[in-house]
Amino acid sequence: MKQARRPYSSPYLKRASVLITALWILAIFAVLAAGLYGIVSAQLSLTRYMENRIISQYLAKSGVIYARYARKKDTTKFDALNKFRTKQETELGRGKFIYTIIDEESKININSAPFEVIQRLPGLDSDLAQKIMASKLRPFALKEELLLVEDMTPEIYGQLKDFVTVYGEGRVNINTAGREVLKALGFDDESIRIIRQFRAGEDGKEGTEDDGVFTDSAKIIEDLRALAGFSAAHEAKILQVLSKGLITVKSENLNLEIETEVLGRPAIKYTVLFNQEKIREWHEY
Repeated sequence: MKQARRPYSSPYLKRASVLITALWILAIFAVLAAGLYGIVSAQLSLTRYMENRIISQYLAKSGVIYARYARKKDTTKFDALNKFRTKQETELGRGKFIYTIIDEESKININSAPFEVIQRLPGLDSDLAQKIMASKLRPFALKEELLLVEDMTPEIYGQLKDFVTVYGEGRVNINTAGREVLKALGFDDESIRIIRQFRAGEDGKEGTEDDGVFTDSAKIIEDLRALAGFSAAHEAKILQVLSKGLITVKSENLNLEIETEVLGRPAIKYTVLFNQEKIREWHEY
């Protein structure tokens, strides 16, 4: 009687089978490891992001405290460009903040400015100025609400947004106002040149230590008379604008631009609009 033939078996086939199985196991572990790495990496990234965000917020709050304290110590009755625009940098723990102050009252208050001032703002004409004046949203809570005014476009808003505000008593700081704002107030080109010449001081640059500063709105003409070439005609034109009561030399509402760094890396940026009583706007980007 013949015996049944046993299947052909080789030690090489057994070893190959074991090797293939091992490779499959390794492949499975590799996939699992990659997935686990992705999960852990995402969690670590989220943790770092939240940590940076929390630290950045505390740094920004510290910046506001520093700025408000500096304002409280300032007992002068006027504000000028050489008080602002200079970057202040402070290290705190694992991070630091850098802030610059922008004078919010170097702008036109869109809620209280008269029609003739509003219509002279960049991008506006008499028709759109009238629609702003007649808007049911006025007084505006935020200047961005101007985008809801009939016929206001993002392009027009982009031209005027840097020159308007909804804060303050409506008077503009003559020490910090730019050309566009001075023009909207009614100063002609020659008057603007004279005002900025006085503000620039001997070095011809505004925002430096030798700046000329108007310390009292009642003495603006007196200050300008010291300039060579200041004539009676210049005086008459400037007095015409000053008589409207839209000029001041002191600012109460300021815009703080804050950059934060955590562990030497740039983090979140903030803009904070504040006065001595409270924070009025807080934005981060």
